[in-house]
This record gives sequence, C-alpha cells and structure tokens, in this order.
Amino acid sequence: MSEETAGREAQENAETPLVLPGPPMAGPSEGADDQVVGDTRPTPVLEPVTEPANADPTDAETTTAGEPEQATEAPEQAEPAETETEQAEPAETEAEPSPEVAAAVAEIAIPVVARTPLIAGNWKMNLDHLQAIAHVQKVSWSLKDVKHDFADVEVAVFPPFTDLRSVQTLLSADKLALRLGAQDVSPSEVGAFTGDVAAAFLSKLDVRYVIVGHSERRQGHGESDETVAAKAKAASAAGMVPVICVGETAEDREDRGAAAVPLAQLEAALAALPSGAEYVVAYEPVWAIGSGDPASPEQAQEVGRALRRRIAELRGPAEAAAVRLLYGGSVASQNIAGFMRQPDIDGALVGGASLDAAEFTRIVQFRKHVTA
Repeated sequence: MSEETAGREAQENAETPLVLPGPPMAGPSEGADDQVVGDTRPTPVLEPVTEPANADPTDAETTTAGEPEQATEAPEQAEPAETETEQAEPAETEAEPSPEVAAAVAEIAIPVVARTPLIAGNWKMNLDHLQAIAHVQKVSWSLKDVKHDFADVEVAVFPPFTDLRSVQTLLSADKLALRLGAQDVSPSEVGAFTGDVAAAFLSKLDVRYVIVGHSERRQGHGESDETVAAKAKAASAAGMVPVICVGETAEDREDRGAAAVPLAQLEAALAALPSGAEYVVAYEPVWAIGSGDPASPEQAQEVGRALRRRIAELRGPAEAAAVRLLYGGSVASQNIAGFMRQPDIDGALVGGASLDAAEFTRIVQFRKHVTA
C-alpha cells in the first residue's frame, strides 16, 4: 500500500465520528490531531450531525474545514427566536387595557334603534297671526309638491304665542300633518304670574312640543337650570314633549370643553322628569346661533354622543337609544346633510331659515342631499 493511500484511509477513519450522532468522544484520534493543528477546542462538533450518514468523504472534508463559520452562524440562527419572544411581549401588554380603556369598555351598551328625524322651525319673535297662516300654507304646499312623507321625517313649527290659535285652526281644518310647537311655557300651573302661559293652556291648543331652556331665554331672561327643569316638568305633566335646549358659549368651550356645560344643563333638566317621560334634546352651541358659522358635523356629533351616553348613565340604555337629539345653530339646506349623517344627530332646530318656506322645505328634504 502506498503512503498516499495509507494517509487517506487514516484521514477517513479520523473524520468518520464527526458525522455520527451521539455524545462526544473521549479523545481525538491521531488523524484528527493531524488535521487540526494547534486547535485547543474539543474535536467533536455537533453541527455536522445534520450531515447525511452517507455523505461523500470529500463533502465531509469541506464541512470540517468550515467548522469555524458554522459555529459562528449557529448563534445568528437563534437570534430570530429571541426577537420573536421580544415582539410577543408588547402583545401581552396591549391585551391588558388601561383603567381608562377598561372603564370605557364597561360603559352601558346603547342599543341601535331607528329614530324618526325631527325638523323643527323656531320662528322666534317673527310673523303675526295673519303672516303665520300664510307661511304655514306655503310650507305645507311646498312639502306637498315634493311628496314629503311625514312618517319618514317629522316636521314641526314653533310660532309665537299670539299665532298659536290661528295656526292650530289651520292645521286642524286642512288636516295638515305639520306638528305645532310653543317657544316657551310657565313653570307654574295657574295663578298670579303676569305674562306667563301655563302648560295646560298650550295643551288645549293641540301643542305637541314646547321649547325650554333656549339660550336666548337663559341669557336674556336669566333662566337658571332649575327654572328650565321646572318648565320641562310642567310641559311633560300636561302631556306635551319638552325640547330641552343645551349649549355652551365660546368661553365655556375654551375653558371647560365642548360637552361640560351641555351635560350639566341636561342632567339638571332630566332630574325633574319622571321615568318614562318623552323629551327631545336640542344641542345649540351659543357661539353658532345666528352667526352664520355653524359647528362642524363632527363637533355636533362629539357633543351628541356625550349627551346620549349621559342619558344612558342616568336613565338607562333603552331611553338613551330612543331620545332624539337635534342640532341647532345656523342650520341651512347647504349644511343639513352633514349633520344628519352623524349617528347621534336626529334632526335640527332651525331658526332664521325656517322663515323662508322654500329654504325650510329644502332642509326638511335633507335625505335627498345625504349620500353614503
């Protein structure tokens, strides 16, 4: 046998244990000592175990020569596992909600129900009784021309006190589907209250809705939350539906946020109403009324959502779901669709635009302007 053949067999015998599974050998063979000169590491290496048992000797030599590179790659292959573990930890943290989030989740669930929109025209101190008759006729004819469905969108007009009897007679005689509303009511039943109009008197005129707490009454006549609550109670006791107006000034909004004052006003009014009483809430930011610069639909929705949630807290989710919330403040046919797209806005309390029969009709026909 030649020296070259003998050297190759010795080398093959020395490398064969490297491709066999099992514990490391007690010591290296002479052939291994010849191959790894000056290497103080243990000769058996675990990485080559993955090599096929029938690997070609030439491949085994290549593997043995590359041992240092494989030993370096092994820790790098383990790094993704450590990264995956680190990525999983934030997921566990996100799964544990903060106290604020937990409180929000624990809020009373408000059922989703269909609410009939209400468009209410507040004439304020405009139109005498003759003008009122002519105006109601125009509005009625305009709505008839567009084949308005009053069961789909309810429409109400709120004339001054002196017009109520004339308008009520017209609505009754012509069997018009418009609802009649009053702009105010006395908190007292009867007695020595000069200038007041009792709820019982309004009820006899087939008045369906009564505005209470309008900002022009709160500011111009100094009506407190307690007075507004008493008026809402009087209207409800007489079988009418109070339209409870709430809203903040620009200063209130800057100092306390958009919803703080409306929520306090609403809570005071609801405290006087018996359980099961029907009412409507009208959110009218004072800074937007008559300014021509209305709140944005998103701003109205923000406050409307807060008002509905407060009703749920105070009087239960079923009542919160049924109550209609109106927006008021520079409402026009050009912006009504944006407000009516909001999930917590169910109509509008229209001021100056309600004095224009054509414009008011366009506002009532908001569904033609609303797109998905």
